[in-house]
Amino acid sequence: MEPPRCSPVPDPAHRARQSALRALQVFENTLPLVEFLRQIEIETAAGNDLLATILAESRTACDLKACTQLQPFSAQPVSVAATLYAGVGPTATRRLLVAFCGKHGRLMMPMPLLLQAIDARTWDVLALRDPTTLQFRNGCRGLAATFPELARWLANRAKDYAAMSALGASMGGYPAIRLTLAVPGLRGVSVGGRPVTDAPRLVARQPTLTAFDPICACLAPVARDLIFVCSSAQEVDLDAASSAAALTKGTLCQIRGSADHNVLWSLYKAGHLPRFLKTVLGSGNTPAEIARAVAPMLWLRLTLFWLRSATLSLPRRVLGKLVRIARRVLMTSPGPGADHL
Repeated sequence: MEPPRCSPVPDPAHRARQSALRALQVFENTLPLVEFLRQIEIETAAGNDLLATILAESRTACDLKACTQLQPFSAQPVSVAATLYAGVGPTATRRLLVAFCGKHGRLMMPMPLLLQAIDARTWDVLALRDPTTLQFRNGCRGLAATFPELARWLANRAKDYAAMSALGASMGGYPAIRLTLAVPGLRGVSVGGRPVTDAPRLVARQPTLTAFDPICACLAPVARDLIFVCSSAQEVDLDAASSAAALTKGTLCQIRGSADHNVLWSLYKAGHLPRFLKTVLGSGNTPAEIARAVAPMLWLRLTLFWLRSATLSLPRRVLGKLVRIARRVLMTSPGPGADHL
C-alpha cells in the first residue's frame, strides 16, 4: 500500500516573489507614468524591498527612466472598472480615446508605456476593463449593466470633447468596433480582436447573455470608420479580422511578416508604436492610406533580424551595406495626414 502523499510546503521566498509580481502587474495595469516611478520610492520607504527591486528592474521602469520627458497624464478613477488618464489643457480641445482592455486588464502591454506613445496635450484616455472576460456584453461595472447602456454613457461623455475614438486589443478589439457601430462619427480600431464564444458558458450552464451583436450579417451595413489590424501570419486573428471587416465594410490592415497576436507590444519593442497610433487614429488618414502605412511596420525589423542571422559570417562592411539597402527598400512614411497623437 502506497503511503499518503504530502503536498509540498510552499517556499516563503517563492510566495513573496509571486506576490510582488502580481503587484507589479496591478501597477502596470493602472498607474500612469510618473506615479509608476513614484511607486518605487513609496515601496522603498515602506520597507518593501523585494517589491521595490522588482518594480525598479522591470522593463516598464527602465524604459520610462530612459525617456527625456514623460507624458503628464494623471489617473482619475471613474468606476471600479474604469480609469480616466487625463491629459493637459482644456477638455473641449482634446479628444477622448476609449481603450477597451483585454482579459488581463490592459491593452496587452503596460499602461505607462502605452501612455508614453500618446500626446497628453491632444488626448484623454479612458481605459475600460471587464474582469468577466465577456467582451463588455454586461457593460462595465459602475458605469452600465449592458453594452447598449455603456455606449450611451460614452456618447454622453464624448460631448465634453472635440472628438472620440475607440481602440481595443484582443478581447477588447470587437467592443471597440461595436461602440463605433453604435455611436456615429467615431473611428474604431481593433488590434488582434477575436469574437467571444459562449460554448464554455453553455457547458457550465451559466446564465445566457443577450444574443444581439452589431457585428452581424443580419444587419444592413452602415457607413462607419472601422479599422481591423492583425498580423498577416496569425491565422486565428486574420480569419477573425477578415470576417468582421467583410461584415461591417471595414478596412483590413495586415502587418506583413508578423505572427504575433500581441501586435501593440511588438510594435512598441520595434520602436513603431507612436507612429502606429498616429497613423490609425490620425483624423487626416483615409482607410487605404492607413492599410498601406501599417503593413510594413514590423517587416523591416523581421527582415533585418533575418539578415543579421543569415550573414553573421560576412565581413562587417558587407553586412552594414546590406542593412542600409534593406532600410532604404523597406522603410515607409506614415502616410499623408497623420497628425500628432
